[in-house]
Amino acid sequence: MTYSREQIIVTIATDGADVATTHGIKGTGCLDYINLLEDLLEAEATTSNYTPEYNETAQSRHDEVDNDQRQH
Repeated sequence: MTYSREQIIVTIATDGADVATTHGIKGTGCLDYINLLEDLLEAEATTSNYTPEYNETAQSRHDEVDNDQRQH
């Protein structure tokens, strides 16, 4: 199973406006970053647009460990 790399690209326009775009973050997970970005950029989100990935199902990663592989 292949997992995409999650990225947030922040562009600062010449007028000082910040635009953040997510890539590889499926489902509503992108919304978790709004408060973080507001704090880091000392800005307030005024508009949002969803990427096509917003409507995709987020995949969770689950690794299983065999009893023989566990460290004691």
